[in-house]
Amino acid sequence: MELDNIFLLNCSKLSDKVGIKKLPLADKELNAIKEEDILMGIKKTIRLQSWVSKAEGLSKTKKYYVAYEDQTYHINILSYLDANLNAKVKDVLNIRSIFWNQTPQFNSILYLFKDEKSKEKRIYLFRLTKSIRLEDKTIISIKVRSIQKSIKAKLPTTNLNPLTVDKINNGITLPMDKCVSCFYINNKDITKSRVEVYDAFVFDELFSTSQTQNKYAVMTVDNFQKENWRIAQNIVTVSKKSVCKDEGVAVKFEGRSDTAKKVDLINKTIQTSESVRKPLADYTDNVKRTIKRIGPKELARLITELNNAVDDENIKVNFEKNNIPKIDLKHKILKVTPDSLPIFSAMLENKVIEKLLSHEISIPYYEATKEGVLGIYSDINWSDKN
Repeated sequence: MELDNIFLLNCSKLSDKVGIKKLPLADKELNAIKEEDILMGIKKTIRLQSWVSKAEGLSKTKKYYVAYEDQTYHINILSYLDANLNAKVKDVLNIRSIFWNQTPQFNSILYLFKDEKSKEKRIYLFRLTKSIRLEDKTIISIKVRSIQKSIKAKLPTTNLNPLTVDKINNGITLPMDKCVSCFYINNKDITKSRVEVYDAFVFDELFSTSQTQNKYAVMTVDNFQKENWRIAQNIVTVSKKSVCKDEGVAVKFEGRSDTAKKVDLINKTIQTSESVRKPLADYTDNVKRTIKRIGPKELARLITELNNAVDDENIKVNFEKNNIPKIDLKHKILKVTPDSLPIFSAMLENKVIEKLLSHEISIPYYEATKEGVLGIYSDINWSDKN
């Protein structure tokens, strides 16, 4: 396949808009970029599993594929890109227009490869960061076949192809590694199209959607609710092996619903706040987690200190007692409600619970509430974009 064009994309939750611009490259410059260079950075050794099969289980993965027939939001994005990445897209005016005060005005870069005979397309997605900008840089490069490649490592002094020294006053480097996703589009038989995702959270971030985080956060809640996972198991290391000295504390959630008629308040809280959702989505039942390594009595002391902080006039906290999970030490159960979910979610993060254990009260959700920067925005609805 040959590179047809390179596009810059920006998705904004604030305005529910998608901005697209095209890099003004000539055919000669486009032909110098080969699909093989991108594929070298994509690890194919791990077999991708279906997003649908993962959605039906209780496991999490950063890598998966979505078949066209699944008709998830990934396919809505595929259809949007297929329809809108074309030669009619306006070029960026210049390199400076890509940035504003050194900050990129686009969050991703896409390489569109085409095969006119087979009517197939492949679109490779990369995150765009400020580090791609080159200002007043001197680049040493070596000619390999017909391609000029930049050299970052020290070179031997013998048997070299000619080196070239270039002064770059204002330019960008094109990312070729850490590919986030590939959209395989077959316009002869659209049902054969699919999306491969190599970094789930970055994919959602670039397309301004939180569906992966929502799904993984709910998985965490389900694992606790079904007692697949426990906390406060008093884990110690003996002869380089982790040993649980206690069965631990089960976590039970109130406000959940198994019926479509009744709103699941736990899930609703997850969906409306990133500071609640992200720690739940990132959590794994790893023995290195501080929340697992402490014992039930330490957990109970922490809960008591949070309650005492509410009563203490000298301590200013931005939460009430109903926002604190309740612990039943006798039955070893931690009860979490929609109101206390933000504090439970924060306790899953090592750095947060370690502060709490050292008597420093800092809950990200309530810190954000105090500052008025909760960041509750609506996701882009990709089903409306087609």
